[in-house]
This record gives sequence, structure tokens and C-alpha cells, in this order.
Amino acid sequence: MKDGGYPARRRRLFAATYAATWLALTAVPLPLLHAQTVEDGAPPMQDIIVTGSRIQAVSGASLPSPTTILDSSTTRSLGIANVGDALLQLPSLLNSAAPGQTVALSPQNIGSRIANLRGLGAERTLILVDGRRFAPSTANGTVDMALIPSAIVNRSDIVTGGASAAYGSDAVAGVINLVTDTRLEGLRAQTQSGVAQQGDNGTVQASLAGGTGFASGRGHIVLAGEYEKNKGQGDYYSRQWSRRETCQLGNFVDPSQPANLIVDNCRTGFLTGPGLIDGGPFADQQFSADGGSLVPFVPGQYRGFFQSGGTGKGENAFFRGPVMVPAYERYSLYGYTDFEVSPAFKPFVNVSYGSVLGKNVGAQGRFSRFTGGGLVLTGENPFVPEVIRNAIGPTGTISVGKAMNDLGNALGSSKTSTLRAVAGVTGELGAQWHYEAYYQQGRTDYAQRLSNNLIPARLRQAIDAIEGPGGAIVCRDQSNGCQPFNPLGIGNFTPGAATFVTGTAALDTKIKQDVVSANISGELAPLPGGPLAVAAGAEYRRDSLVTVADPISQANGFYTFNAANISGAFDVTEGYFEVNAPLLADVPFAKSFALNGAVRRTDYSTSGAVTTWKVGGVWEPSDFLRFRVTRSQDIRAPNISELFSPLVSGQVSVVDPQTNAQVLVPLLTGGNQSLRPETANTTTVGVVITPLRNSADTLTLSVDYYDIKVTDVITSTGATNILQLCQAGSASDCGRVTRNGAGAITLITDTQANLNGLSTRGVDFELNYRRQIGSGSLSFRGLATYVDRLVTFYNATGTSVDLAGQTGNSNFGAGPGVPHFQATSYLTWKSAGGTSITVQNRYIGKGRYDVLQVGPDEAGYQEAISGPPARNNSNNDNSVSSRLYTNLSISQTIPAFERGSIEVYAVVNNLFDRDPPIAPGASSATNGILFDQIGRTFLAGVRLKY
Repeated sequence: MKDGGYPARRRRLFAATYAATWLALTAVPLPLLHAQTVEDGAPPMQDIIVTGSRIQAVSGASLPSPTTILDSSTTRSLGIANVGDALLQLPSLLNSAAPGQTVALSPQNIGSRIANLRGLGAERTLILVDGRRFAPSTANGTVDMALIPSAIVNRSDIVTGGASAAYGSDAVAGVINLVTDTRLEGLRAQTQSGVAQQGDNGTVQASLAGGTGFASGRGHIVLAGEYEKNKGQGDYYSRQWSRRETCQLGNFVDPSQPANLIVDNCRTGFLTGPGLIDGGPFADQQFSADGGSLVPFVPGQYRGFFQSGGTGKGENAFFRGPVMVPAYERYSLYGYTDFEVSPAFKPFVNVSYGSVLGKNVGAQGRFSRFTGGGLVLTGENPFVPEVIRNAIGPTGTISVGKAMNDLGNALGSSKTSTLRAVAGVTGELGAQWHYEAYYQQGRTDYAQRLSNNLIPARLRQAIDAIEGPGGAIVCRDQSNGCQPFNPLGIGNFTPGAATFVTGTAALDTKIKQDVVSANISGELAPLPGGPLAVAAGAEYRRDSLVTVADPISQANGFYTFNAANISGAFDVTEGYFEVNAPLLADVPFAKSFALNGAVRRTDYSTSGAVTTWKVGGVWEPSDFLRFRVTRSQDIRAPNISELFSPLVSGQVSVVDPQTNAQVLVPLLTGGNQSLRPETANTTTVGVVITPLRNSADTLTLSVDYYDIKVTDVITSTGATNILQLCQAGSASDCGRVTRNGAGAITLITDTQANLNGLSTRGVDFELNYRRQIGSGSLSFRGLATYVDRLVTFYNATGTSVDLAGQTGNSNFGAGPGVPHFQATSYLTWKSAGGTSITVQNRYIGKGRYDVLQVGPDEAGYQEAISGPPARNNSNNDNSVSSRLYTNLSISQTIPAFERGSIEVYAVVNNLFDRDPPIAPGASSATNGILFDQIGRTFLAGVRLKY
């Protein structure tokens, strides 16, 4: 698709800067990444040590699971306020949820950072803190990383492969382990503020962390806290690139064009803010602002649910109001202490609390022939102008297409608060054995509100007005304290009527998790390559969830986001054993050779027992070359929401394949207590090359192939997919689509089930280069991922959809996809005088708008819907261009406080102010998960270290 304005001068500046960056790198040998930086004065970079294991590995041991380590210095160098934001910029996590990627219009978990490794779904990524599960933040069992205080996170380990045998359920795509700095000494403070060039998205952040030993070093205590506030970004019309009002519309009126068109100047075709009469003698007349007269409506091109051009410039109800980035506010607190009674007995306590409050702008009622029918008023309704009443008579009716934005948009808010406490003991049993035992409890309180939410039944009651005694206008049905509501024109209703037809959808959720765990690891016996190391452990966990919704939501009475009461719990008991056997060392063709294996038996109270396992090996022929391979079977058990959620209703925009008309229809979703665990089989094969390793230069390259196949996938199929599968002949999916006598869709039912399969495969590249240059240092870090496939298999029909390469809007079409290629790199120069300059580049490769459609450059494209054979999957532009974003950070550190320092820094994100590619969806012109919607932003701050 066309770029949103990128002047030639800016392109040349960008090209020159980017070329200079890469030419500087080509002056020295180039690598791809180890994710761990080395501070000035530190020893040369050590080997890549993979630690996706329960074994307390001896120094220098290598385990086979590919692991990326993101050091906190990377987060600090770019002024990233939350470790979740830093992680979500990595290629393997790019398709994750962050505040700027919140689902459009949704009041759910606003401002959250929820990781989604490999694009396999957030529920298949396990989040740990110091090797222990973090309490769930959502009813789906996922974790909001914004609740974890970044000020105390020392590094993040990302195990990009199946890890259920080591860590338990949910580790299908991998594990993210946030490692906190429990040995912090002294004080660290930071404050920063930023704003977008357009004047919105203002942010402030502050943090304070401190630690000290006591009792002659036998004890240690660490305390930390941080605060962040973001004022959010404007709506669709707040940026020039999106003011083009671009959308995809279904074409069923122009036989010379393809079935799907991406067009500018997109407006609604059969509804307007003042109200548009649909049909009859007054068809295509809309009401004046005061509702007392009629003015012509100018139809646009390709008129249907949407149209291009015509009446309504700047007034599209789907674009006006909903924000691109919601406002949010978060704070978190952390405390840790331990005390060594003896080397064999070291008790510890860890308590953390986090809270995220987010605010969003939701949808308001939209009524037309495409959304279940317009608003119907009779000829005896005194709100109807006299000229219309005289023409249709008292028993006649008019149908009005109306966007209810004059009520104001619905306003969403969510607040998530999580308290987690861990108490346990660790110790050394002799020189070679280590144990840990702990009890953990986590509690999450979640409150969700959607105020000013329309109640359609009350609206229809209130607009059915008649003239009462004394000429007063009253509701025909005066039950429930009905107040007559005038929908004609703009805002011609009383405050009492507005109150009657709206309400607040409320949902309160309490999540509790209790964990009792014991682990032991050590060395059993010597082997030719080193000690035979083992780990074993047992764990009991109980998860419970209670949600309470308001009575109107329980009756599916609101226009959108009706919630339901849920109450459920499950218990799981599990045990594991892991072994690492170094079989060879320092022999010809084997500097080292080791095998690793693990097995875990897990018993769920809801779905029974299951076994997971992992085997792997590492062969190092020489100092500079290492091969690694793993094979594992992993699981994801159904969460409480998937098991116990009742049916709830919402609205979804789909294209009916029978008519090619775009319609907004009711959607029912819910859980299923007969769900089984998902099963995944994962293979990884990798190589690590270290051609340089000396005091001046360090160069490491790793390449890892991965292949993950998941069966019995727990999912809701998706409304669009249900329609496509029904059209392809699936009787079971057709049974989930309800149509009226005229053939129009009136309901789609999409409950959770073990429906499908998932498969993904690709290659990860990691490169790290560091060189001492005089008294300073130059380092380059790069990560890249090539995704060959991300396939969903629909067992009902034997069909499949491959989302690899789909970078179009994630809330439209086949669902969220991933680019074939994406990369992130960091180039840092540090001088002996304390100056540091970092250039970060993020690249998202070109892709397809919707893999279920074909464009002019693809086989099967049909330029005109009238030509044989009839196809409804052609799109006039099914391409999405690539993007490269550059962020620049400059800092100066000044010695202070004897052994401390003061650091001042400035950051420019999206340095070249690149607009995102056009890829329209429900309420945005691009894919906000992948692409930057904000534009150039500025950030400045100061750090103190004492």
C-alpha cells in the first residue's frame, strides 16, 4: 500500500544516516547477537551461556535450549520506562500487546504489556520472576509485565522454545524469566518526561531503588518503587496520514472492480450522525442538526456499509473518538530480604505490588440496514417532522440509519492490581547440592467499566414516543421510568433521556494463585566431560477466578462488552526430573559434548494427567563452533476463563461471503468445561560461532531453527473464519451462523473448543560484536527472525490459513499475523569520558494485508467481480510496505557522590518521523501492533546512582 507521505529530502537523510551506520559496522567484522551487554571496565564478554533449565549449571556449562538475555542496560540506554516495552521490541515478541496496541474500542486490560512469543498467542508464553511463576493478571491466565517494577529487573531471559518439562504448563512458545537484582547496593533514582512532536502522548516516569546488607553481610534488603503516566494519543483524525479516512470496503455495486477495495475518503453509506432515512419516499434524506427538516445525503462511490466520498467528511463514527494510544497510569512497589542463618538455611521474603489504571474511548451505537436494522419511528411520533408524518400517516414508519455519537462515545476504564508474596528458604547441602522451597500467593483485583454504554432495548423503547395528555411527549411504554428520546438531528434529547438509554457495564474480577514448590539440584557423579548434574522438584498450584458482572451485562443488555459471572478453580500437582550429562571434553573433534533431558508429570483436577518431556544435546567441536539441538513435548492446559465462561454477546464487523456485503452482527462467545490440554511438539536446531574472543574484539553469531506443532488448540475460530469455513462447506461452522428468513446474518456463535492445530517454523539470528577503540568501546547487537509459516489448521474442513507474512490490521480479516522478516539492532558508542550514543533500528518486513485475499500481484486475482469465475477474495491492494524505525539516544554520565554518578540523557524515537504503512482496520488506518502510530517523540531524563 502507499506510504503515508515520506518526502524525498527525508528519504535521502534517512538513507544517508542508515548507510553511514552500516558502513561504520562493515569496517569491522559484523555479527548478530548475544543479548548481554558489557559495561565499561568489565572483562571481555563471556560465552553464550544458555540457562533454560532447573539445573544450577557449573560455570561454563552449555545447555541446549536457545536463550536470549536482554540486559537492563539496553532498557536504560533508550529511556524505556518498562521492561515489558523493551522486550516487546524483540523480533520474537513483536506481535505482542502494549499500550499503543490495545484492542481498538476495548475496555479490557488497558495499558497492559502482555507478551506473545512467536505469535502463537499470549496464553502460550510463560512469565516467571526469578524462576517462579508470576500471578496471573487476566482471566486468561496471562501476565501484564507492567505490574513488575522495572527498576529492580536486572536482566530478562527469553527461552525461545518449548520448556514445559522444566517450568510446567503454558511454556509452549517459550519462557520469559525476569531476574531481579536482589543484591543491589546503594541507591538508584531516575525521572524522565517525554512528548510526541504532535503534542500528545505526554509521559512522565520516576523510579527509586535501594539495597543494603546488614548483620555483617549475612542479611540483605532491597526496596524499589516506580511510577509512570501516559496521557495517551488522539483519535484517527489526530494524524495527517490517517486523516485520509482509509478503509477496506466490500464492493457489491461496481462489477468492473474487485470484490474488496481499499479506498480513501471512507464514510458510512447508510448511517449518519443526524440520521439518514433508508427507503421510502424520503430515502437518502438526512435530518438537519435540529432534527426539524431534511437535507440531501450525497451518496459516495461503492456505497454499502462504507462508501468512498459523499456526505460525512471527517465524521465517520468508526474513526471519530476511539484513540490510537489510551491513557494509562501505573505504579509498582517491590521488597526483598534474606538472611543467612547458615549456608544450609537462608530464608527469604519477596513482596511486590503493581497497579495499572487505563482509560480508553469506546464505540457508540450504530444503527443501519447493515447492523441489524435502523431506528424505526412511526408517523405518530412527535419527534418526526410534520412533512414526513403527513406523508406516511400515523401507522407508517421510517427507518433511520443513525450513528449515536451525539450521546458521546462510551468511555472505558480498567484497573489491575496484583499483590504477590513469596516466602521460602534456600541453602547449600554440601559443596555440590542446592535446594529451594517456597510458598507463593498472588492476588489480582481487576475492575473494568464501560460508562455511557448504550442499552439498545431502552433506546428502542424511548424513541417510540407519542403525544400524551396536555401535548407532552411521552414514551408509548412508560415502564422502567422511560424518558422519551429524540434521535433525530444532533443532541436533541434531554439529559434524562440520555441517562435512561445508557448505563455502565461493570466487571469485577478476583484472581488468586497459591503455589507450594520444592526444588533440588546438584552433581551425582563425575563423567568424562564434567559432573553429571541433576535437578528434581515437585509443585502444587491452585488457581481460582471469580468475576461479577452487572445485571444488565448478565442479560446481554448493553450495546457492547457485556460481561458475565464466572466462578471456577483448578488444582495441579506435578513433579519433574532433569539431567545434564557432559560425556566428552577436550578430545579430538569434541571440546565438549553433553546431553540434557527432562520429564515432568502433571495432574490437573479438570483434565487429568499428562506427561511432558525434553531431550537435547550440545556438541562443541572447537572453541569457536558449537551445535545444539532440542526436542520437546509441551502442554498448555485450559485456563479458568476458557473452561467456565458463560455465553456473552458483542458486535463484530464481517463481510458476508454470500452477499459480499459488510455487516455488523451480534457475536456470542463463551467457555467449555470439556476442554483438553493442548499438546505441542517442538524441535530446535542451532549453531553458535565465535570467531573472535580477545581483549579487543568479541564476535558471536548464533542461528537457530525452530519448528513448533500444536494439536488440540483451544480457540474460538473467529467470526470471519466461521463464515469462510461455512462457505467452504463445513456443516459444523454453518451451524454456528444464524440467518433470518431473508438470509441476513443475525448471530454468530463462537465458543471455545479443542478445534484446531497450530504450526510455526522459522529461524532466529543473533549477533553480538564489541570492540575496544582506544579508551572507548563500540558495540553492535542485532536480533532477527524469519518466520516461514504460522499456520492454523481447521480440522472441520481440513483447510488451513498461514498468517506468516500478514502485516495488515490485526483486528480485521484473518486475524493477527506476523511479518516473514523482522529485526532489531543496537549500535552503541561509549567513551571513557562518560558519553554514550545508541542508535536503535527496528525493521518490519513487507507483507500482505490479508492472507485470505489476493491482490493484483498474486495468482488468482480477479480484477472485476463480474468476470468468471466469481470470486470474493480479490483486493485492489493486498500489500503492506516495510518499515524501518530509528531511535537515537545520547547520554552523559558525570561522577558524583564519591562512588556514584549523575547521568543526563535525551532520546528521540522514530527519528525520521516515519508514518506507518496504510493497512486499515476497524478504527485505525494501520496495524498498531507492528507499526508506530505516534510519530517522532522526544524524551529527556536524569539518573542518580549513589
